[in-house]
Amino acid sequence: MTQTTASIAAPAGTGHQRVLIVDFGSQVTQLIARRVRESGVYCEIHPYDKVEAILDAYAPKAIILSGGPASVTDYESPSAPQRLFEMGVPVLGITLVGVLVLDLIVLANLPLLKRLVS
Repeated sequence: MTQTTASIAAPAGTGHQRVLIVDFGSQVTQLIARRVRESGVYCEIHPYDKVEAILDAYAPKAIILSGGPASVTDYESPSAPQRLFEMGVPVLGITLVGVLVLDLIVLANLPLLKRLVS
């Protein structure tokens, strides 16, 4: 897992756009962060199992979930905290994490989906 990194300083409370990259062990997480920073947007990488603790203080404008080698269909595979999807900001899942996002959306909307199908 990658530890927290940052290359463009965005002081807290200045209103700068911030992107949070949640790392699930992907080999391309650093590349994703570099591309975001090259766009002039401040971002930080945090491991999936420590991200919930920093959400309030960080206040991201968008979240990128960077997938890892674990299969999202395995019972004990890592998962993103549900709170990430309730923050009202765009969430982008890259690699296998996209399947996890779809699963969480379907589970959260299961009652609605059942009504639509009935």
